[in-house]
Amino acid sequence: MAVKVNHSQDLSLAANYNQFEIFHHLLDLRCDLSRNVFQGCLVIFLKQGTDWTDLTEFRVVLDCSDLEMAAVEEITDSIDTTDLDLANYSWMNYILSLPGRKLNFTMDDWTLTIKDNLSKYRTSFPLVLRLSYTTS
Repeated sequence: MAVKVNHSQDLSLAANYNQFEIFHHLLDLRCDLSRNVFQGCLVIFLKQGTDWTDLTEFRVVLDCSDLEMAAVEEITDSIDTTDLDLANYSWMNYILSLPGRKLNFTMDDWTLTIKDNLSKYRTSFPLVLRLSYTTS
C-alpha cells in the first residue's frame, strides 16, 4: 500500500550538518513482511563540520521521519576508519557487535535529536553512533 506524502507539510532540513557531518554509514536492515516494517541498525561515522566550535552541549540533529527508535549508542571502542575495508562484510559485523554507551535522544515528526552531556567537551573524531530502529 503506497503512502501519500503531503509535501505542503514537509519541513525544511533541521539537521545541524554544519557542526557534524556523516562521512560513512553501515546499514543492517531486515524486512518483516508480517508487520510490513523494516527493522535495523544504522551505524554512522561523524566528523567535525565546517562550523565546528567548542560546543557547550553535544547535540546531533538528524532529519528523519516515520521511525520508532529503540536505542541510540556511541560505540565506545576506537575504530581506525583509515583501515576500514568497505568490501569486507566481516568489518560490518565486527562494528555492529562492538559495545556501546546509551545516549539520550528525542524524536518529533521530522527529526531525531541526540544529546549527551558527558561528551560536551569531546574533541576526538570520528564519533561512531549506532541507531536501532523500526519503520512505522
